[in-house]
Amino acid sequence: PRTLDGSGRQYPVIPMGLFSLASILDGKGFETKIVNLCLKNSDEIRRLIQTTESKIYCIDLHWFVHSNGAVEIAKMCKHYHPNSFVVLGGLTATWFYKEILASYPCVDAIVLGEAEAPLLSLVQSIGSGRKFTRLRGLAFRDGSLVKAKIQTAPPPSLDELNFTQLSLMEDWEKYVRCDLE
Repeated sequence: PRTLDGSGRQYPVIPMGLFSLASILDGKGFETKIVNLCLKNSDEIRRLIQTTESKIYCIDLHWFVHSNGAVEIAKMCKHYHPNSFVVLGGLTATWFYKEILASYPCVDAIVLGEAEAPLLSLVQSIGSGRKFTRLRGLAFRDGSLVKAKIQTAPPPSLDELNFTQLSLMEDWEKYVRCDLE
């Protein structure tokens, strides 16, 4: 796998939580697909984003080395689909939510911390046209202000989550052969 600009390898391992998040959304009837962009070249990434119509694009920003790539993907999503909703999540996105939302208008919101409940609530709200500004576990812009509603409920037990629905990932057979070398 290469970085978005083709200059070198990018860390191809995704957090296992993406599988549980996708499984939750899929189980609630939302069409869901995980795409590991590190397994694609820059032309494939652009084509994929350009041809994938969605109301919501969720971008993982867990590993800090993906920061630039996550922002570039968010910019592409907004460029090709200006009326879409772009949300980031993950450790780095959570830690730097104020800076990201203040600096990058291509990002509409950031799911903070454990995302299982907030992401489902956000997707349900956007899907039904309801306001999402009261949801916990979410940071967003309100005019020029960055606001955050910290989640107070504990995350679900790991026993309640499904990390094995690999079929929700495009090219999962290729992904399971990735290593860190």
